[in-house]
Amino acid sequence: MNKNILFLIVLSIALFIAGIVNFNNINSYLLKSFEHRHSSRYILKINYFIQNTINAIFVAKNSNDFTNAVINYDLTIGYFQSTKLFDNQTEQNLLLKLQQGHELLDNLHEQPNQMKIDELITLLQNLTNELLELESQNWSKLSDFDSMVTTKIDYSKYSFLTIMILLFIFTIITYYIIFKKRALEDELLNERELFKQGSVVLFKWRNDEHWSIEFVTQNVFNLTGYTHEEFYQNVQYAQLIHADDLQTVQQEVGDEVSKKSSHFNHQPYRIITKNGETKWVLDQTKIVYDKDKNVTHFLGYVIDITELQNYRIELEERVIKEVNLRREKEKLLIHQSKIADMTNMIQSI
Repeated sequence: MNKNILFLIVLSIALFIAGIVNFNNINSYLLKSFEHRHSSRYILKINYFIQNTINAIFVAKNSNDFTNAVINYDLTIGYFQSTKLFDNQTEQNLLLKLQQGHELLDNLHEQPNQMKIDELITLLQNLTNELLELESQNWSKLSDFDSMVTTKIDYSKYSFLTIMILLFIFTIITYYIIFKKRALEDELLNERELFKQGSVVLFKWRNDEHWSIEFVTQNVFNLTGYTHEEFYQNVQYAQLIHADDLQTVQQEVGDEVSKKSSHFNHQPYRIITKNGETKWVLDQTKIVYDKDKNVTHFLGYVIDITELQNYRIELEERVIKEVNLRREKEKLLIHQSKIADMTNMIQSI
């Protein structure tokens, strides 16, 4: 796989995972933001009950009837205990102050006293201020969370956009690679079909006594009359080579193997086809070695050159005939010249 494609895949996966993690973080921040908003609402409600209690105390100063104040204060404590908004230390501290106020209020209800009223009001006002301070801190945290959520959402948006762009690029490149691969496959298929119909046969021989066939192209039938299945079953290449040429071919192979050659060309030799026809072939062979430099296979392109070889032989025979005829003519001319010379000598005598 192309390194650039692999990089895009890894980057897309990384950004996708980062997006999921970021989404989970956003959910976490949103939950915390909701909790803080919820806390602020409850703190304000507790303060509302405390303010009602303070108002009821001011009203009760004249009538000395603190029943309404006690009811409001009981609601305050009950509501506070039901919310569980704060950490243990803060909750215990506030609850302790609320209980102190409750004791003061109970005493006032039994025996009104201006000093105790002032003490209770001061306690409740301090408690209100403390709750307002907690609420202010809560809103500060809430603002921080909102800012974080906004940042995370922006990051998530850009991450998603980046992922989409990368996936688009990846898709385009993938389609391009698939298209190119398909085009190459079609080209190779066409070349293979052309090769099948051609006169060049590809052999892969094992390095054994008879050069048994491990692979051969299907157009071997056109050359030898044997199908490629027959070669895989029981036909050995050595048995096709003409008896007068077999030793020469074996000698050439042995010499090249001894020299550790990588490839070589045989001298043209003859093979006998299935129907007994003699054909001349040109064999270009590559020697295959293992890691220990031992010969394992031979790869060869075998080409039918029968017509060319027959033409060459015919041409050679014609040239030889012409040379012999010329020599005979030259001999005849020389002989005639000698006879003429002898005739002239006789006449001169």
